[in-house]
Amino acid sequence: MKKIAFIAIALFGICSVEAQNISQRARSLRMESYAKDEYQVKDIKIFDDTMFVICRSEYVHYPLGKYNSVDAYINRSYLDWYREMSYQNFFNDSLRVPVTKISRLDDSFIDTYSSINTGKMEIIGGNITDPAIKLRLKVCVGMKKNDVFAAFFRAFPKTYIADINVLRIVSAGGEFAQVFTFKRNRLQSIAFITNYRYY
Repeated sequence: MKKIAFIAIALFGICSVEAQNISQRARSLRMESYAKDEYQVKDIKIFDDTMFVICRSEYVHYPLGKYNSVDAYINRSYLDWYREMSYQNFFNDSLRVPVTKISRLDDSFIDTYSSINTGKMEIIGGNITDPAIKLRLKVCVGMKKNDVFAAFFRAFPKTYIADINVLRIVSAGGEFAQVFTFKRNRLQSIAFITNYRYY
């Protein structure tokens, strides 16, 4: 009798996990249908409390906007920034390039370089906790979770994002990601993570 009870519990657990996987796949497909066209969403995946949105749009690479230089961005942001120059390795560590780190008093920072390929200011990393720093979509720290998702989706059932604590907007090639972290239904921080191997 104990064996039958154990088998029944094991089958119930396996079925529950499989039902949850199907539920997450269905939720991902439905969220994909709600995505705004300008982001050219290729796929959406949900793992635990994280939603990955894979996009083809150039917005993913330029969340602050397209600028010809760091100075152009600083002037347009109307914020006081501190600058620090350093060098980082590119091309598998065979080329050292100048990197400008701009930061705010709360330790928010953005690492940038001027690309010889695009002629634009490119972001190579960063972490934002200052609500005064706004992305191109007017997204900023402190916003409600629903409002952040509304920047990327036309509409969506609120229950679909209730358990999402991290939203990762990822470029189709996987070389750039924006990571939005939520706490108590508010945007806590925005991070930029890159895997550039070119200059």
